[in-house]
Amino acid sequence: DTLERKLSIPNLPEGDYAVAVFHDLNKNGRLNTNWLGIPTEPYAFSNDAGRKWKKPGFEDARFSLKEHSKVVELRLRSWKEY
Repeated sequence: DTLERKLSIPNLPEGDYAVAVFHDLNKNGRLNTNWLGIPTEPYAFSNDAGRKWKKPGFEDARFSLKEHSKVVELRLRSWKEY
């Protein structure tokens, strides 16, 4: 099953951006990890820049906002899915 959520951020100026999100399953306000530092909650980066063993940098997730309306789709995945 695919659950779709939408977030609208109005009035962003043109420029370069990157997005990172996670699903806070236990609602504690942070991305939980195991003792190795591996995320235990689903997460996503713009440009599908997720990597299994290294957090992507800004350049990996960067996109340019040059139009009034832009849609950036993110797919939340568990660490095992990367």
